[in-house]
Amino acid sequence: MKKLTVKRAIQIQATAAEVWEFIVSPSAMKRWMLVEPVVDESVPLALGSRVVWADDTGKPYLTGTVTMFVPGKRLVLDLSDVSWRRQAKAGEVTYALALEEAKNGTKVTFSLGDLSIDPEAQMWYDAYAKSRELEAIKEMAENPRR
Repeated sequence: MKKLTVKRAIQIQATAAEVWEFIVSPSAMKRWMLVEPVVDESVPLALGSRVVWADDTGKPYLTGTVTMFVPGKRLVLDLSDVSWRRQAKAGEVTYALALEEAKNGTKVTFSLGDLSIDPEAQMWYDAYAKSRELEAIKEMAENPRR
């Protein structure tokens, strides 16, 4: 199967530090992520943190472990799903956000993949290719009082 990696970027009129706060805040994550994660809202993400996604019955199916955490710059979660035919190698399937100071704020780049390990790869690729996660982060960062 061909590699399936989603890549998207957005310009946000806020500092990288302001955007970062929404990215690593567990309560904010529940508002901007396409699929709401199960996270401890009292503890911001950090290196080694785990993020879990569960089905409608509460059974976890996907786990993300923070493997790169550069405040204000980069967050990477290595993903592992119970439906995959094999365990993903380190760095093989990641959910990543990179922040870069730009002239009028911050450029945020999102990448997800390689999803080809997943039996439902095309469905997830399509869902994340058109997801509004970056737009939700933008809205939160540019209008923090809402």
